[in-house]
Amino acid sequence: MKRKVTEILEGWKSSERRNCLLIRGARQVGKTYSVEEFAESNYKHHLTVDLSLDERARSVFDGDLDVDRMILGLSALFPEKTLDPYDTLIFLDEIQDCPRARAALKAFSMDDRYDVIASGYLLGLRKNDVPSHPVGYEDEIRMDPMDFEEFLWAMGVRQEVIDHVKGHVARAEPLSEPFLSAFSEYFRWYTVVGGMPAAVQSFANGKRFDSVRRIQGDIIRNYKDDVAKHAEPSERMIVGRCFDSISVQLARDNKRFVLSQVQPDSGSNLGIDRYRYPLDWLENAGITLPCHNVTEPALPLEERRLGDRFKLYMFDTGLLLSMYDPNLVFDVYSGDMGVNKGAIIENLIATMLYRQGRQLLYYRRDRDVDGRTDRMKSDFLITTADGLVAVEVKSGSNRNCRSLNKVMDRYGLDGIMFETRDIHIDDKGVRHYPLFAAAFMDCIDPPRVIDPDMRDVDVLNAIFD
Repeated sequence: MKRKVTEILEGWKSSERRNCLLIRGARQVGKTYSVEEFAESNYKHHLTVDLSLDERARSVFDGDLDVDRMILGLSALFPEKTLDPYDTLIFLDEIQDCPRARAALKAFSMDDRYDVIASGYLLGLRKNDVPSHPVGYEDEIRMDPMDFEEFLWAMGVRQEVIDHVKGHVARAEPLSEPFLSAFSEYFRWYTVVGGMPAAVQSFANGKRFDSVRRIQGDIIRNYKDDVAKHAEPSERMIVGRCFDSISVQLARDNKRFVLSQVQPDSGSNLGIDRYRYPLDWLENAGITLPCHNVTEPALPLEERRLGDRFKLYMFDTGLLLSMYDPNLVFDVYSGDMGVNKGAIIENLIATMLYRQGRQLLYYRRDRDVDGRTDRMKSDFLITTADGLVAVEVKSGSNRNCRSLNKVMDRYGLDGIMFETRDIHIDDKGVRHYPLFAAAFMDCIDPPRVIDPDMRDVDVLNAIFD
């Protein structure tokens, strides 16, 4: 299946001077498949070393981290492989299980004869195991589950069709009914299937949700096994409870992750410090996406972030949906996007924004002022080229914008609403987009490209020519 990471890998290979490349990401997001496919197409020789399974391969990195010595050791273990300088890619898979291999990336980068890609998960959790981090000698990227556009590719949708929809989103122009209907259906499929490659491949082959759900169940069990194997023994129970609590707490009206609900039988109201390790563990494992509340929707947002008030989203919405009652799959497929009080769709919008590099922050105030109700919220806050934008997600039939309009009027913000209707701009200036358009946020707000003006430098240099 076509993945966007391939273009990143090709850009890395074509760079004039490249470090080793480290790919982070949760388990089973397609790191191994993508790198091996890239290696097959771009190198005369390549070697994949699974450091989680091959103890002998791990021993190669036990001695001096000299490139010639390590290459000699790998050649002895894999005599069928040719490791020619300047035309070989070495792929160190699951590098978290061999800390000295991570340290060896510096030697490979300085040597420059062999291209090396490493991948792994839990790397942030096991950073203290690495004897010497290759700071400045590794380039790092993160790989996530398949996004909506990659899902469309897997479904056989042609790029010119996708680009046509993107163009309407960019210009805020309504789509014709065939496009709106078709892409809304693809979006419902994506909501159920999610972006885990094994689930997408199964659905692309058979168009059956039952097989997808079995795959998702296996992945969830694997993640829980990881908690049991890799979390600190004293913390394993609470990490598991935090994981199980995500789906429960997102299904509430106020989707804030309430720490006291994780262990309601603990007998005390434990603070954020007690949950720091389990929350960090889940985030570093790539499983969760925290979205923090801010004191007010004003720039700079980071300074206004509340560390103990946040929503906790799952990194893949298909996996989240698999944690609920199976009947919800039919509801979503039938077009009821408001199931579980909008938990599913809000989670999906969060993942879409995150994968386009958007910081996840929101604003919610629940209080009364001078005896009057003065409550307002914005599901997400996005910094754009034109300033701060308040974003609301409407997954059900209720399409009023009262809360969004209140935030816009109070703080002078622009507003965007993702809902089930076609693209339009209302009389308050709110830009309405169908839910799937959140996957194309970069069309609504294109990334800014800085093009430095070097003319003054050239003028100064010319004085001394």
